[in-house]
Amino acid sequence: MKTVNTINIIFSLLSFFIFLSVLPVYCDVSDKDLGISSEEKTSIRNFEKHTRESIRYANSLIRGKNSEKAKKELENTLVALKEKISAYENNARILVSKGKEKSAKIYSLSASNLNKIEIQISQSLKRLETLQKEEKLRTLRKEAIQYTTKGFEYLKTNDLDKAETNFKKAISISPDNQRAKDGLVRVEKARSRSQDQYVSELLKQAYSNIRANNLDKAEKQLTEALKLDPGNRRAQSYLKDIEKARSRSRDQYVSELLKQARSNIQARNFDKAEKELNEVLVLAPQNRQALNYLKNIEKQKLAKSRSELKQREEAQLKEQQKEQQLKENKFVELIKLGKKNLRENNFEEATRNFSEALKIKPKNELAIKYLNQTEKAKKDYEKNKDINKVITESKKYMEQEQLKQDINRLIKEIEVKMGEE
Repeated sequence: MKTVNTINIIFSLLSFFIFLSVLPVYCDVSDKDLGISSEEKTSIRNFEKHTRESIRYANSLIRGKNSEKAKKELENTLVALKEKISAYENNARILVSKGKEKSAKIYSLSASNLNKIEIQISQSLKRLETLQKEEKLRTLRKEAIQYTTKGFEYLKTNDLDKAETNFKKAISISPDNQRAKDGLVRVEKARSRSQDQYVSELLKQAYSNIRANNLDKAEKQLTEALKLDPGNRRAQSYLKDIEKARSRSRDQYVSELLKQARSNIQARNFDKAEKELNEVLVLAPQNRQALNYLKNIEKQKLAKSRSELKQREEAQLKEQQKEQQLKENKFVELIKLGKKNLRENNFEEATRNFSEALKIKPKNELAIKYLNQTEKAKKDYEKNKDINKVITESKKYMEQEQLKQDINRLIKEIEVKMGEE
């Protein structure tokens, strides 16, 4: 079918070339007999040449099985033809209006010839579109056959998901593909058989896990089995057995947790006991023993908190008293040292001692009194310093004069004694 259509299109295009080869004859006649200008003649011939080249190019594309590009080339040629036909017809009307019927006839003949070519190209385009549709349909049918074949191959290897995917693709391309539909039916039947076997295997595994006390794993397997077979009584029965086993195990575990909590309360490990009791309440929210233990812990924690607070306050008071006593001792020591320095006229040290004492007791009257006395004594000492110096110097002078007199007297006495001898 494809070959026949291609031959028809090629034959039609070749007929265009034969038809177009006549056009230059009209142009030559027009040029000699009707006085058409050389520019107009060249324009007509150039367009005819361009049209022939476009059709040849489209023909070569068709032979090369590039029908899409050939179609585009013919469509472009068709557009150009329509524009040129319109221009020729318009030129013919203008020439007729000017009384140049013979010259107008050339454009009319050219437009008529181009109209015939336009019709031929339009028909060829329709044939080409039909050819493309048929080719696309053949390609799709081939793809559908390939998907169907792949589907049965996957079915043989029991890869049901891939088999189903390929059969569905084949049907989406070719809805009437009965072989692909039959393949889907076989997939469903295979799945049903496989599902029954899988459910049976899950039930066996769940039973083994229940006996081994792996209840969580067994429950997961039974849940999966019920998704595949919601009404499976055996799976439902096993789930009830799991619930009973869990209830027994839960009661034992709760009892053990309560014992541990009681021991921790007695050992005053309240945080650990609370954690165990909260775990009990997760399993048994209304357990009275656990609730009572928690209340007891709360009371003991409160009492412990109060006792610790009292101890902290007492320790803090003792620390304050100790600190106060140390300050008091330091104050007394500084006062004593300041008084000693005052007596020894060490005014700077005395001032520092009394000032430090005032830092300990900022408004202490005794420290203020001694500090004032120190300042006064310092001033008095400074005033009397010069007088004392004069007195001291005078005493030294008098002592020296007295010494001189004593020496002279002694010399005289010695001289007297020596004279007597």
